[in-house]
Amino acid sequence: LIIPNHLFRIYGNRRLIERNFSAFARWVAFRSGEAKDDLNTKDSYGDWLSPPPVAPNKVLSPMFHARAADLVARIARLIGEGASAAAPAALGQRVRKALARAFVRDDGRIESDTQSAYAIALAFGILPEEQRPRAAAHLVDAVRRAGGQLGTGMQGTVFLQPEHVRYGPA
Repeated sequence: LIIPNHLFRIYGNRRLIERNFSAFARWVAFRSGEAKDDLNTKDSYGDWLSPPPVAPNKVLSPMFHARAADLVARIARLIGEGASAAAPAALGQRVRKALARAFVRDDGRIESDTQSAYAIALAFGILPEEQRPRAAAHLVDAVRRAGGQLGTGMQGTVFLQPEHVRYGPA
């Protein structure tokens, strides 16, 4: 779901997302079926090859669940299936709220306090607007604690630099 969407954004070819839209929607429905109170913490999206500390699957998995729901809603609107967009868009919001209740403190600290957790949460718009600057400060601090070194695995690496540059010290 993420890669076909990315390819569409780069090349503008709708064929891949149109042909696979029903599979995307079924994937989100499957992940939702595994969730309890909109929170799917099943081992699915690990931050492979991350040095310690590692962002736990129970934190990352709902982030990717929310992102997938958002993408299904976005793709539905893009391909003229607007009526199919409301449910996944609402699901994405519910997953964000459940994730925030379970894993995000009022000060924006995300359970595990890892570079990946902050970078992914910021990149996917997981946190409410008012918490993003605080979470961004925790991201900058996590990079500082690591001596300026990469502390992400396969899932978090792609998001670390853009989010650190967006929110980091000038």
